[in-house]
Amino acid sequence: MKCSVVIACYNNPDLIIGTLQSVEQQTYTDWEIVLVEDCSTDNTQEVLKQFIAVSAFRVRYKLILLPVNGGVSHAKGTGVRNSSGEIIVILDHDDTLSPDALEEIVPAHQQHPGASIVYTQHYNCDHLLQPFELFESGQVIYSDIIEDKISHLLTFKKKHFDLSPGYDPFFRVADDKDIIYKLEEVGDVIFIAKPLYYFRISTRGASRGYEGFNKSRDEKLVATQNAMARRNKSGVKQISKQDYINFLAEHYILQAEGYILMDKPLGYSFLDSLFKSFYYKPTANLKRKLKAALLLSRMKRFFLGRKAKI
Repeated sequence: MKCSVVIACYNNPDLIIGTLQSVEQQTYTDWEIVLVEDCSTDNTQEVLKQFIAVSAFRVRYKLILLPVNGGVSHAKGTGVRNSSGEIIVILDHDDTLSPDALEEIVPAHQQHPGASIVYTQHYNCDHLLQPFELFESGQVIYSDIIEDKISHLLTFKKKHFDLSPGYDPFFRVADDKDIIYKLEEVGDVIFIAKPLYYFRISTRGASRGYEGFNKSRDEKLVATQNAMARRNKSGVKQISKQDYINFLAEHYILQAEGYILMDKPLGYSFLDSLFKSFYYKPTANLKRKLKAALLLSRMKRFFLGRKAKI
């Protein structure tokens, strides 16, 4: 089975060379790279062209230059639509694959023809891609909405992707969760308990930092609401009312904690998140909720911020 490695890239050309090299070093040899350059504001386009021109694998590259920046979901969707492989491998432009990643992924897809998704464990790494922890994951039993286990390495069959609504350009940071929810609605989900992906944690990414994490969770909530609406119609992997309430309660306490950690005055978003975390499950996570509610110094920032505006 041929693997199409889809890489959406925007700026940071110094990071993508290692990403491309990690694909070229795969022990499994039936692959192509579909690079979607999302109208970078630096010299990323030139760096990519120069690298491909001298690569021994240059005939395996498809370089797509978008005329305007459309965001990561649009770029990935473009990459998938222009892929020729049966298996799609999503690789972020600042991360890398282990040399045996594709060799492990392909047999899993072959052994499970009804699986839309095959995913793995991964290493969380520092800005130099040095691993500092193994991400804890596992097999999703019912739905990733309530289990939240599917992450990198995300791969899926093209034929299953074609059965789904595909990537939604609305999502700028939670595109992964949106497509995961869609794909698990059209096929099975298979987990490989091996770390085959190196995920870089740095300040450059769109979802990095507390503000980025909160934005990502806000988009994840939209993806979940969209999935709930689809599943209410299709009857596929419907989430129970109680599971959804549990999801919402955890979402809002995480948002409240995120606002506290931001270096800015607390505002109505913080209060709204804290109130909703109590509303959905009044007695759950009481320690966390009370800690958030009793941070008077942070609350003072909110009221002083309001006074300054008056």
